[in-house]
Amino acid sequence: MLSPALLTAMIGDGFRLPIPAGASFTAGDVVPLGAGLVGIAANDSGWDGAPTARPSSVNTVGIYDFPATAAIAAGVPVAWDATNKKVVTSWTGGHTTYPLGISITAQAGGTIRVLVWPGSGTTS
Repeated sequence: MLSPALLTAMIGDGFRLPIPAGASFTAGDVVPLGAGLVGIAANDSGWDGAPTARPSSVNTVGIYDFPATAAIAAGVPVAWDATNKKVVTSWTGGHTTYPLGISITAQAGGTIRVLVWPGSGTTS
């Protein structure tokens, strides 16, 4: 059993993280957070160059549909290819990629359903 003191220290579940004002993205974008962690933008950043731009948040866990152009089997670790804006299982040099999660539907191309989960995507 957890002590009540430990429960009062928790400030969030980590599934949605705040992003300070200044970043520019649209709801649904894959947002790199550093150290191999990505999130999916929960809403538009509100950044318009004005000093009053509002902060936003990203979801680090969830099930999302992403574009994919190659066949991907269910249960395969996947990454986000930020250069080509699609899900991949492997890539060649020169592309910026981030571990994303696990594919949960088999797909021959088009759209792939992915369980986004920190630390579960491929990095090779």
